[in-house]
Amino acid sequence: MEEEFDRVPTFHKWRTVNVGISEENKGKNRPSSVIPYDYNRVLLKLNEGRSHDSDPEDEEEESSDEEDEDSCRYINASHINGYWGPRALIAAQTPLPDTMADFWLMVYQKKVSTLVMLSEENKESEAVYWDKDKRTFGDLEVEVVSTDATPTFIRRNLMIRHVKKTESRSVNQFQFLKWVNRELPETPQCLADMMKEIKKGGGGSKSQTTVVHCNDGSSRSGVFCALWNLLDCAHTEKVMDVFQVVKTLRKERQNMISSLAQYQFLYDTVQMVFPVQNGEVKAVQASAADSIQIISETAAAEQADSAASSQQQEAAESTHLVAEEDKEEEPGKESPLMEDTSTVPLDV
Repeated sequence: MEEEFDRVPTFHKWRTVNVGISEENKGKNRPSSVIPYDYNRVLLKLNEGRSHDSDPEDEEEESSDEEDEDSCRYINASHINGYWGPRALIAAQTPLPDTMADFWLMVYQKKVSTLVMLSEENKESEAVYWDKDKRTFGDLEVEVVSTDATPTFIRRNLMIRHVKKTESRSVNQFQFLKWVNRELPETPQCLADMMKEIKKGGGGSKSQTTVVHCNDGSSRSGVFCALWNLLDCAHTEKVMDVFQVVKTLRKERQNMISSLAQYQFLYDTVQMVFPVQNGEVKAVQASAADSIQIISETAAAEQADSAASSQQQEAAESTHLVAEEDKEEEPGKESPLMEDTSTVPLDV
């Protein structure tokens, strides 16, 4: 496992982060170690009318170093490709007190249907971007319509209203409770169960965007995004490749799946949802049709090396046999004792 993890490229500084580290915007970042890449950072349009009246595909053009900074606002958030299509997820840092209005503007402009809160417990007090009843952030009024608590997570239904428009939007928020002051959730089952509830409620559909956030928008959010895509692929194609999923995530945001423990957790969760039964990986209480293949990059490399070694051994054995056969004498022929065969040709 460690060998496979070490083989995943880090893609450190492979793209520019000029906008996020500018003097104007660096105060909007919680940690300085995770800055969104310029090419896929989330753009907040100042011209709101054009932003939500236009087609989402038109407004999601890639940014560049030469973009007009007067036309958009910075937020520490990155578009993440999902299994069902590009930019299905947004990985963001939990908003600061000064960036909460921008956070809700992002939710409104990008037509987000689901929020996933993975913030650390010691950061929770400064990360509450809603109120028990109503609270206004910039031009957006946020109201908590209902709250449903479980031992694993809290589900809130929020209503967003633009104070200058008649439009309202409903957003479901899932606050995960089983990730307290530790690198990983208490159990893989807890996180998998919440993901199941999110998908059951329509979150993660092809036409809707899900925002997942944590302190830096990478450590915990990276684990969530990786599992989200792995499980979608497993249910559809019956194949999961942890190596390739992590590799792709690292190209989309800094410090995604940065530890071996997080990488191992992905495998542990996959094997919990699809445990090994009689040598095959199958979904819990599922038929043989639900069996899936887990691709191991290390195992594939070892198999390739083993095949090459086997071929070399077979070639060597074949050469040896040919040489031995060439030394055998023809039937009925006797070779003179003590004869120097190096200078006397054999009869053919």
